Amino acid sequence: GVPARFPRLRIVFTEAGIAWAPYMMWRMDKYHHEYRRMVPVLERRPSEYMREQVWISTQPIEEPEDPSHLVETIRHIGEDRIVFASDWPHHDFDHPRALLKLPMPQETKRKIMGENALQVFRRIPAPAEMTAQAVEGARRCLNM
Repeated sequence: GVPARFPRLRIVFTEAGIAWAPYMMWRMDKYHHEYRRMVPVLERRPSEYMREQVWISTQPIEEPEDPSHLVETIRHIGEDRIVFASDWPHHDFDHPRALLKLPMPQETKRKIMGENALQVFRRIPAPAEMTAQAVEGARRCLNM
């Protein structure tokens, strides 16, 4: 009931990857449907609160054999709810290349690589042209 009690609260999950989130959302919605009378403070499904107040960082990024599976996972969570995290300088950090190679629109990559973080941490968003240039600059640096 924390998100319902504190509607301005922003929650960021880090260092857990992202693949768990859609399944957790579905399961919490199932239990909410079955036991909602036990948690009257939740006026909506838990997944709705998550889509409004929760962000999830990519690190450690899951790298399935078929990259489209990860893109589908991002779609289920919401492309505006994912923030890039590398865990650099640790030896097992996630290179931005892993995310930039995914078969998804440039707009989605821009959101994950920076625009979503600007939103969650309430920073002034950069113009789309600047974030597009940043993604393209990262791509050139990584020889992609």
